[in-house]
Amino acid sequence: MGSKRPRFDDSASRRKILIGGLAKDTTIGTLLTILQSMET
Repeated sequence: MGSKRPRFDDSASRRKILIGGLAKDTTIGTLLTILQSMET
């Protein structure tokens, strides 16, 4: 029996960032503001 390797989809539509403690009602705008402030 050969083992099958899992398939990984590298497309941008499948990528996710998991952030613990993020409120459900956080908007993309709020998240971008937070991430941009961390750049500097």
